[in-house]
Amino acid sequence: DHIFRPFGPAAVSASHGDHLYYGSADHFEVRLYRRDGSVERIVRLAEGPRPLTDDLIDAYRRNRIDRTNEAEALDINRMERLLGDREFPETIPAYNDLRVDDEGLVWVRNYPLPNASSFTWSVFDTAGALLAELETPSSLRILEFGRSHLLAVAGLQETVPKHQVLFDALKRLGKAAPASQREAGRVQQRLIWA
Repeated sequence: DHIFRPFGPAAVSASHGDHLYYGSADHFEVRLYRRDGSVERIVRLAEGPRPLTDDLIDAYRRNRIDRTNEAEALDINRMERLLGDREFPETIPAYNDLRVDDEGLVWVRNYPLPNASSFTWSVFDTAGALLAELETPSSLRILEFGRSHLLAVAGLQETVPKHQVLFDALKRLGKAAPASQREAGRVQQRLIWA
């Protein structure tokens, strides 16, 4: 829970083979490190930081207070004071999750806004080019990206079959993307799970 540093960027990392993927999330950049510590590649999007508005701060505060359970209810006034006194950064972190599948595709989940109903994953190929973006419900917890599957849980039910079809479509879209789109760093493919 980010009550003491809401909207603060938190470093994320993932490994694949002999490589470490690391990003600080203060801007949209993920570095791929070799075993010797040298940088092999940088995956990035040319997007500036998103400003943190007063409306987003208010939504965060309301969400945090609404999630207060009965045991915390006695401290609601204290929590409101804590949240009211917090200093917030000027911008929102770029992302908050990073995964690498068994083919080396890099999956980066964009930082979700308060009360978001969906998350957006940016998917990059092994050369660092953006393949596509995948939008998933915020209630979906992705457990694993695999060669031919996406293992996820929504509530208590596994949702593999539906996501396997979507995942296969994503792989085909990325591999079939024209070179000009891949070189431009943006493939205009957005898949939405409904």
